[in-house]
Amino acid sequence: GAVTLGLLSMFNRDPLSGISLEITALDCCTEALDRQKEIIAKAGFDLSQVEYHVTDIRNVDDCLETAEVESPYHFIFVANCLTEIPRENGINLVTRLPEMLARKGAIIIAEAQRNYTKALIKSLAVNMRKLGLAVYYPCPTDGCPYPSWCWVWRYNGYEIPDIRVNGKQLQENTKDELVAIWLIVTNQGISIYDPFRGNRPDLFWGPISKETGRARAICSGNLSFEDRSFFPRYRRGHIVGLSEKSEVIEHYKI
Repeated sequence: GAVTLGLLSMFNRDPLSGISLEITALDCCTEALDRQKEIIAKAGFDLSQVEYHVTDIRNVDDCLETAEVESPYHFIFVANCLTEIPRENGINLVTRLPEMLARKGAIIIAEAQRNYTKALIKSLAVNMRKLGLAVYYPCPTDGCPYPSWCWVWRYNGYEIPDIRVNGKQLQENTKDELVAIWLIVTNQGISIYDPFRGNRPDLFWGPISKETGRARAICSGNLSFEDRSFFPRYRRGHIVGLSEKSEVIEHYKI
């Protein structure tokens, strides 16, 4: 339910508050959807913006038939699903999602960082390109040094609110950082690197693909450079522009 709650929160704040939002939420667990409805209602959001369906994502045909009623979608989110189902089901599901995608739509996949998902994300990126979709983030168009799996993930920092029930803190020892693997694909043929390359075509652009001591590298040609800062400055999820001498000229935290 975190994606649904996050979208409702984001689209109820400026500058997105004027956009009409309709969400289709799929889950195999009725109790999970009921809990999500309760949280959304207590947060003060409009439940009428969300259409709920109970469906087993492992049964791809039934799942897509249920979701197709509300299609096409501008955004399709697959969050923490692929680690819960067999690999074949996951690939079958994701490669069929473009059937329901709007002309300017995007598919956003977010999974926990695991060896299993590192290989799966790489396989999905290859399959999506074969379907004519473009990988927007994180994979650049060429130069990947890892043919079997993807080493590009990102650290997502977040703040945990102090939620109390009957005066007792709801959760103890909360983490303030989540390591996640992302894959964003579109049918528009665009990439997150397009504006960077447009502004600085003289640089080699890519995401961080290696972290060993002070050694760093970007996916584009597996170009390496040294992180000379006392504390690590360049981390997974960061985009770096390197000169021909492998010097960091520009650096962005995505």
